[in-house]
Amino acid sequence: MRSGVLVTLVLSVLVAVPATSQNSPGPQSQGPQPQAEAGPQLETVVVTGSRIPRLTALDAGPAPVVTITSADILQKGFTDMSDVMRNLNQNLGSLDNNTQTDGFSPGAQAVDLRGMGPNHTLVLVNGRRIADYPQAYGGNSNFTDISNIPTTMIDHIDVLSGSDSAVYGSDAIAGVINFILKKKADGTTIDYREGETQLGGGSSQRLTLTSGYSNERFDSIFTVQLLNQQPVWAFRRNFTDSTLDAPGGPSDNYADPVFGRYDMNGNFIAPSPATCNALSSLDGGSVFYASRPGYGPTGGPGYYCGSHADIGYGTLENGRKSINAYGSGSYQLTEHASLFLDLQAGYTHQDSYNSPLQWQNSVAQNGGSVPVPFYNSATGQIEQWQRMYFTPNEEGGLQAGEIHNFDTTISLNAGIKGSFGSNWTYEGFYGHSQNSG
Repeated sequence: MRSGVLVTLVLSVLVAVPATSQNSPGPQSQGPQPQAEAGPQLETVVVTGSRIPRLTALDAGPAPVVTITSADILQKGFTDMSDVMRNLNQNLGSLDNNTQTDGFSPGAQAVDLRGMGPNHTLVLVNGRRIADYPQAYGGNSNFTDISNIPTTMIDHIDVLSGSDSAVYGSDAIAGVINFILKKKADGTTIDYREGETQLGGGSSQRLTLTSGYSNERFDSIFTVQLLNQQPVWAFRRNFTDSTLDAPGGPSDNYADPVFGRYDMNGNFIAPSPATCNALSSLDGGSVFYASRPGYGPTGGPGYYCGSHADIGYGTLENGRKSINAYGSGSYQLTEHASLFLDLQAGYTHQDSYNSPLQWQNSVAQNGGSVPVPFYNSATGQIEQWQRMYFTPNEEGGLQAGEIHNFDTTISLNAGIKGSFGSNWTYEGFYGHSQNSG
């Protein structure tokens, strides 16, 4: 069991200073003054991409803030938070997301603003941190998984794509993403969405129930979201289903050696064509008597039992099943004080397929492995054997070779907040966030 846990106990008192217009009057002077023209009135907004709420004009912030609303998410038809973030221009770089089949965190969905690494993008939910993913990204840095944030509960997303490390620390060097969730339900809503990729595969179904209750002092909302997404297999695409699709031309278009025997110099020891014919039913009937130029004992072609289609046994996008639930409630104690409680829980099961397993006779050395030739008494020569992989036929089908990742999250925040005087606000809360897999 791997887990990441974040426990927070915070008491903060903030002062908000109202913004002043450039046309506000200065110190009064004697005598009549000419009346200045009224300038454009700039709407003020509260910037939520910071631990310190502050008022600023829409066009006066030193760092750009991008806001994605729930209407934007609905209009674009995004399935989950990963879809939303993939369409964000500031989210750069290659990430270990739902397309990964190996690595340290194939079940997670990360965000990487400005390509500086997920560990330098701070993710907040309602302005508060959540627990890190239980495994390090790439094996060397912490990061936050956004896959369990329910899409239908998003009120808006504030993306501060400039550094705010002076407030938050080094994990906000690239920016801050604040997911603001809804606090009040507009009746009861049942939403069902279904879709499929244009070229086939990757079909998805999402069912969401949202409801709540409100009166003069109390507001509540809860949602349950079910997601079922099928994988996209490489063999379902005509540009990834064969080594013949390689862009390098003939030098990259040779068949993979499904069954290979080598001499001590690394040249192929040719099997008989009958041997390959006996194996031809494997890999969907694609194994044949193949050759590769320059890999024969005398510098000619080397022969082996190979396949062009083996590369198609992998997922371009992983399968995913998840259930996410979120509930929020607030009670107005007085005109200037209220209690609040937020609870989020999620469970995710991801299926991936990282091509069939392979083996060769070798020994570990310097963090890797090196081949070890052996003397074959049956042939009277030194040989090196290699299975490029075990075919799906030998594994018992594609499902038998799938990699399964399970992830469970829970987050709780409870406290009191309010204001006193003309400019002072306060908030005290207890937070617990846990991610295990």
